[in-house]
Amino acid sequence: MPKTGGFWRWALLVPWLFLATGAVILLQFGRPTPVTNPGPPELVLRYRLDPDRFIRLEVSPGTPGPNTFRATLLNRDLQPLAADGLNLRLWRLDRDDPAAELRPDSGQLRFEARSDLEPGWWAVEAGLAGGPSQTFYLQVGPADPTATPDPTAVARLNRAIETFGQLTAVRWEEQLTSGLPYPTAAGGWVLTEGEARAPDRIHLKITLDGSARETYQVGGRRCDRDDNGPWQCADAPPVRFFDRAAFRAAVGVSLGRRETVGAEPARVIFFYFPPAEAWYAWWVGEESGLLLREVMVAPGHIMASRYFDQDAPLSIELPAGG
Repeated sequence: MPKTGGFWRWALLVPWLFLATGAVILLQFGRPTPVTNPGPPELVLRYRLDPDRFIRLEVSPGTPGPNTFRATLLNRDLQPLAADGLNLRLWRLDRDDPAAELRPDSGQLRFEARSDLEPGWWAVEAGLAGGPSQTFYLQVGPADPTATPDPTAVARLNRAIETFGQLTAVRWEEQLTSGLPYPTAAGGWVLTEGEARAPDRIHLKITLDGSARETYQVGGRRCDRDDNGPWQCADAPPVRFFDRAAFRAAVGVSLGRRETVGAEPARVIFFYFPPAEAWYAWWVGEESGLLLREVMVAPGHIMASRYFDQDAPLSIELPAGG
């Protein structure tokens, strides 16, 4: 089970230590099976569905075997909304099996279903019929970082590291949740909207429940402000956002399923990164070699990112007076 203290430490440090990481949530779902008296959820996950609504996903007990999972639609105040048309789709990330679809009864405030969870990587998509959806990425059961790496997976990982380092610009959106009913019953949540320009320009907007922080950094100068307050500027070590060379230390590298991200076919790559004590999943473009999506799972830290507008025109400057 995730540790409470780690979430806010990561929420503050990740934008600067792992400025291009993504969220990972790992659960596994097999065929539906009865669950008797499920206990309290081991996982409470929350991501934004659209600017006005969230999806909360609870999993009990969150370990291999029979589990109950519940999906609830929430408003900005984290109050439940009527969820007609709410549905879940479940699929494995480590093989090319078709997704399983489960649908709730009409008029429920939440979706509730039961399924066996097997060890491995899975995806759970919660969405509204004909409307937006949000995908949670989950890992259940132990994984072995000492497993022999797959040479094809290692080659794809190295290519993604190289192509990321060659980019001139990129934008990304990252959602972070803790997996715990803390600091609210709906779980913790942080949204980072970022853009970076090579070699050392970056702009971040970080949103939590009820507050926001914005940062610009150009070279060794950084400016921050809370909400719409005054800018506070100071010298800071330059950020090398596009340098992913540290990930060459990854172990336990393996291949996952094929998926389409945007319009590009991609292959999922899994690996363990010892410096972060975290498991990652990268969606790497089959043709471009670009990192298109990223998920990270660490204690108290489940994060998902998507990357877009690679090499698009982008200007990042310090605020006036910075």
